[in-house]
Order: sequence, then C-alpha cells, then structure tokens
Amino acid sequence: MCIKNTVASVALIVESLSSAPTCWAQRCKIKKIAIIREDSETGVVEEATTVRYAGPDSLRPAGFVFDARDSDGQFALRPETIAHSTILVDAHAAAMSAFAQLPPLSPVASVAYQSEGRLLVIADEAHAVADAIRGLDTQLSIAVLWTGAAVPPIVGKTEIVPGTLISLSGYLGAFELVFDARAPNATQTPQTAPFDLVLDLRAAPIFAMHQPPQGYFHATNQAALLRARVELPEMVGEFEKPKFFAYKESICAHSRSKKAGCNKCIDICSATAISAFGDIVKIDPHLCMGCGACATVCPSGAMAYQYPQVADRGSQLKAMLNAYRVAAKGQGVAPVVLFHDATLGRDAVVAMARSVDGLPANFLPLETWHVASTGLDVLLGAIAYGAGHVVVLTTGTEAPQYLAALKSEMALGETILHALGFAGTHFSLPGPADKVSSPDWLRRIASGETVPVSAGFNL
Repeated sequence: MCIKNTVASVALIVESLSSAPTCWAQRCKIKKIAIIREDSETGVVEEATTVRYAGPDSLRPAGFVFDARDSDGQFALRPETIAHSTILVDAHAAAMSAFAQLPPLSPVASVAYQSEGRLLVIADEAHAVADAIRGLDTQLSIAVLWTGAAVPPIVGKTEIVPGTLISLSGYLGAFELVFDARAPNATQTPQTAPFDLVLDLRAAPIFAMHQPPQGYFHATNQAALLRARVELPEMVGEFEKPKFFAYKESICAHSRSKKAGCNKCIDICSATAISAFGDIVKIDPHLCMGCGACATVCPSGAMAYQYPQVADRGSQLKAMLNAYRVAAKGQGVAPVVLFHDATLGRDAVVAMARSVDGLPANFLPLETWHVASTGLDVLLGAIAYGAGHVVVLTTGTEAPQYLAALKSEMALGETILHALGFAGTHFSLPGPADKVSSPDWLRRIASGETVPVSAGFNL
C-alpha cells in the first residue's frame, strides 16, 4: 500500500509530537452565522445557516465581513465576494459553527500584578520632562531621575533627583531602581527605590530587548509619548494574565552534571524571561509575554505552551477541518488554515475579507496570541486532520529569531511530508512584503497533497 494513502504515517509522527506544546487561538463566542446568498439573475436574497456572534467587537471571529445592511453588527459571508462555490461557503460555515460549539478551553493558571501608580521618569533633557508629566502628575505619583549633565529643571512640585542610573529591573508593579544620587548631601553608596511604572525619555532604552517588561514605556517621539500618557494612568490597580507556559524540568535538556546542553529557549526568548539555573532553566512568568517560541523550539517537550493546551488546540483543528470536509462532500479545494495574531494580523485578514475578491471560503482563520507559538505539532496536526495548507501570517513586528524558528519548523514539516509521499507545498510564512491584503497573493496559495481520510487521533 502506498504510504501516502494512509493517515497512519502522518498520525504516528504527529502523535509522537503530542507531548510538545501547541499554539492558541482566541475562542470567540458565536451564536449565529448568517450565510447570505444573492441570486445574480433574480436578485433574491436568501439567508441560510443562522448562528449569531454575541461577543465584543474586539473578539469578532476573523474571516467574517461586516454586512452594512445588518444594523446589529451581524456578520455575513457572501459567495460573490469570498467564494466561487456555494458548497465551499457551506463548508466554511460548518467549520466555524463546529468551532463555536466546542466546550470552553481548559483553565490555565494566572499571573498577578499590582500597581499603585508610582511612576519613575528617567530623563536627561528639560523640555522632555515637562512634556511627559503634563497631566500625569494629577493621576500618578511621579519621581524623576535626572541623568543629564545640566542643572535639573524645576517642574511644579514634582520630585526631581539628579543621579546616575546603575540598574533597573522588574516589571509592572515591581520595578527596582538602583542609582547614585548627585545631591550635595547624598550618601556615596548606591540607593534603591521601588516603582510600579517607568517612563524612559532617554535616546537609548534601558530595556533593549524586543519585548520589554509590561509597565515600561520608552518614548523618544511625540507618538510614543502620547501613547504612554494615555496608557500609564490605566495601569493602576490589580491585573492578571494567563501563565502561558508549563515547564517540566525532569526532561529538560539544558544541562546535566554541569555539562552544558540545550539553550534554545534562553536564546530565542525576546523578553529575556528565561535564564539558566543550574541544570535547569528558570522562567519569570511576569516577564513572559506569551509568544510561545520557547515551546516551539524545545527539543524535549519540557517547555509546553498552555494558551491553549495542546489537547484544546487539537480539538479546534479536528472539529473545524472534519466539519469542513463533510460539508464540502469531496468537492472544491482543500481547506487552508490561516493563523494570525489578534491585532495587526487580524486587521490584515479583515482587509482581505473586504477586498474586491474577498477571502476565499476554503480559508479558515484562527487567532493566536502570538504566531511564534505555531510549532511542528500544530503544522503537521492540521495536515493530518485534512488541511491542504497552513499559513502563518506575520506582521513585521515579530522578533527576527521567531521568524527563523518558524521557517525551520516549516522546512522540517515539509521534509517529513515529502518523505511520506505528500507532494506540494504545505506551509507558508507571508508577511507585509507579500502584500497580504492583495487577492493576487491569495491566489498564489496552492494546497499541497493532503490525507484522503482525516486522522482520528487527538493531539
């Protein structure tokens, strides 16, 4: 029997990776999807499958377009703009409906922050200080560390201390400043001071990593300063975020008996949230920004992405792709899974959906917290469940090492699939340079050969 005629080949590979992490797509609550069919000859409008979306606008499922005639904000899929076949529209709707009917995601632990509004401003130019704290001094408790050579300015009743910054560490609600004061009566030993928020006005940022800690703002132009002045007052109080990772130190390959081993998670983290800790690694959950790249590159499965857990992500893909295949009845092109983030990526998908040719109905968009979490388990899992292609949409904001890791995962996935006899291209990593909002780009996506029967296993 030809190896490409059995799902077992890919299934075994994906199952062997099932202990590795998976990526997350934000689950949107959908109560209605309206499929509007308009007869081009008679002009009769027919509304088919009805499942209404009930969530906030910020969480609306990507891939659906707004219908201006729907006063309540209902989504409408139009065959004349997003598909060439009514049956594919039905298949798309079936996939989205199957996604909506899934049970809630498995709960994950949370990480807490507490901020009392103590703001540290670091500056070396007098005019920058005055511009920065204007309006903030009535909402936050502000202290300025003046590192300039000139005499520090006087700005109202704001405390301004001349000194030399030695170090700054921490995150929202827990920053620690170490500095030498230059006041005449100051001690010669370094002093420390706690802060909840930091506004850095100097040309060179204190935190130079791609993803600085939450609560830190680097503002060297008016746009960045305006953003900081708007967001800083909102960052007072108690906050929570998911704990994005799970770490199993017993299978970590970082080190054994003081012999250096794997440093992949440390090297790739754009937030510098991971550090060596003897034979294992240590992850600061408050610094972790949830990109999931550490889990993507982990060779042993010691680092696992939790938002969602692998079983939940697998359930989403399995339900959507199975529903699509059943509704498509073997007709049309294979489905394409389109992973994108919930900000710029989602905007790009909406632009595609609103373009002249629209978003093809065989495209199934799924939001992720960060596209870097899309590892080999998800890529091969989607193919095993019946996808013909997986697109991971980038926006140009990702750290360079994340793009390199995704390309490596895709190359490995293609090698495996080609060795098993599945011809064609199955993965792509487009970005802004590809003009992803252009229908011409969409038409260049060609599905690779996929499985004749969807896999029955769970990730």
